[in-house]
Amino acid sequence: MQTKKAKEGYLLVSRKEGSLSVTDRVSAPDGTDLTNWEELPEAEARELEQKFNEKKDTNMDM
Repeated sequence: MQTKKAKEGYLLVSRKEGSLSVTDRVSAPDGTDLTNWEELPEAEARELEQKFNEKKDTNMDM
């Protein structure tokens, strides 16, 4: 098992088509590619998360 942990004051962010994940650590089986997780300052990551959720909520109202 491998773990990728964000340094203090940062969060890990993964953006895939139609989804956004924000966390302080990721665990996955050995050999899993974790390069799609980028480390961003916590405030920036939370802002991205908020914008994503607002956009998702707006699209669901249609």
